[in-house]
Amino acid sequence: MTTMRPYQTNEDYWRIRAFLRDVYLRNGRRALSWPLYRFDYWRWHGLENLHPGEPAMFLWENGERIIAVLNAEEPGESFMHVDPDLRSPTLESEMLAVAEDSLAVAREPGVRALIVWAEAGD
Repeated sequence: MTTMRPYQTNEDYWRIRAFLRDVYLRNGRRALSWPLYRFDYWRWHGLENLHPGEPAMFLWENGERIIAVLNAEEPGESFMHVDPDLRSPTLESEMLAVAEDSLAVAREPGVRALIVWAEAGD
């Protein structure tokens, strides 16, 4: 059973870091997800400076296994990291819906905007 929850603890950081390392290797060392140095920097800068006290990262888990991570980047921007063996339109649509609800920003009255970074052919 797949569940989604916001990032909560330092243990989540280490689990996400291991997930990103595994995904990078299984993607043939192609940067379809963030490299560890970018995630490490973002954890400090993104969570502490850009999004303090805001929900800015979400985990999808199947039991104890992380299968996807969504995180804010700059305000109004998001990045989806997905296990390459578990990619599906259903999962990615759910991640997009969470990004739209939680990470979009107001640009003008009645208008919210969100940038979702993705590969050109995706």
